[in-house]
Amino acid sequence: MKLTRLITAGVILPFLLALCVVTTGAAASGGTLVATDALEIKQGEDAHVLIFLNGSYEPAVAGIELCVYYDDSVAEVTGFSGNPIAGTGVDIDDLSSGFSPSLANPRGIPTETWLWNITFKANEKDGSSMTIGLVPTVISSKEIPPSDYLSVTSVQNGTFTTKDEEAPVIALSMPTSVSSVQHRRHHH
Repeated sequence: MKLTRLITAGVILPFLLALCVVTTGAAASGGTLVATDALEIKQGEDAHVLIFLNGSYEPAVAGIELCVYYDDSVAEVTGFSGNPIAGTGVDIDDLSSGFSPSLANPRGIPTETWLWNITFKANEKDGSSMTIGLVPTVISSKEIPPSDYLSVTSVQNGTFTTKDEEAPVIALSMPTSVSSVQHRRHHH
């Protein structure tokens, strides 16, 4: 039952965090490409990191392509899925660091909606952390010819941390008693 609660919290928490990350757009188009955080993940357990495009784009974004970087000594990607509501993407076979998801939607990719769900499995249990780095290469509008939105889109990288379950190392030093120190002095 506790594991179910933890897994539920692990799935719901990124959604709630993502809802809190709302970029208010001014009259100009622009926004933020966001990766949610996954914190204190136990070794061998999965955590979900969601990628969002937040903000206000006019005309709407029709194409996104980016690279996702991470430290595979800390965690590995074991799953990747796109949100069918957001648009269509290409299946990715190699999910090693630097993989490149893309998304297209001629009607416009929705903002404030998760676009991709990346499943990371923690490899470490020492409290180590890594950045989930997003590097957009294409963010274009649905008009013809498309406008390039890269310059008006900022990035908020995600953080992944492992739970520190290492046993603490305790070094004991035995104090020398005062009587033995005094005893040595008298024999000189």
